[in-house]
Amino acid sequence: MEDLAADSVLAERLRPLNPDVLYAPNVADTPLFSTALEQGPVDPGLEPLARPRIIFHGALVATKLDLGLIARLARLRPDWSIALVGPRGLGDPGTDLSAIEGIANIHELGPRAHEALPAVLRGAAAGIIPYAVNPLTSSVFPMKVYEYLAAGLPVVSTPLPALEGVEDVVIAADADVMAAALDRELAADTSELRAERSRRAASHSWDARIEEIEAALP
Repeated sequence: MEDLAADSVLAERLRPLNPDVLYAPNVADTPLFSTALEQGPVDPGLEPLARPRIIFHGALVATKLDLGLIARLARLRPDWSIALVGPRGLGDPGTDLSAIEGIANIHELGPRAHEALPAVLRGAAAGIIPYAVNPLTSSVFPMKVYEYLAAGLPVVSTPLPALEGVEDVVIAADADVMAAALDRELAADTSELRAERSRRAASHSWDARIEEIEAALP
């Protein structure tokens, strides 16, 4: 099994304290999400949107998302469709999303069942993780990282500490940097690169992580 990219950063910090530490980061149902690379239907809410379609899927809450970044990204690239797929206010019922409302190229598509997400990602050009960097997210490792990558998508994220050094994730500190990074990723993307990202993400499946943990046990 290939070395875990995130392990090269965080675990090296932990090993001087305890050489027996195994860092086992988050996982995803990579076999399911890799089906986004296959021919098939695109989510009907996404299909009519203009390309390129930039995707975020997850809970839409002001406590976790950098709404100002999302709004500025949309305004910087008005020809892009920013598609937000997920429930509003999950865990934060009074969340205020007014900062992203009324922007023509931001599209809230609502929640989708887990098994329906590959059809969303099949129609996407890239996946973003536009999280605010705050105490709530300081230890977050979003499962969607490996879902996006298993689907073959380029991934651009704000600088969450847990994502430092994770292979195939481009870090962008603000909307201007994220727009430029997405420009580069979209221009360079190919079907071959998508297949490679998906192949590398397969080492972060549930089965692969369990095997890794079992192998580390005495």
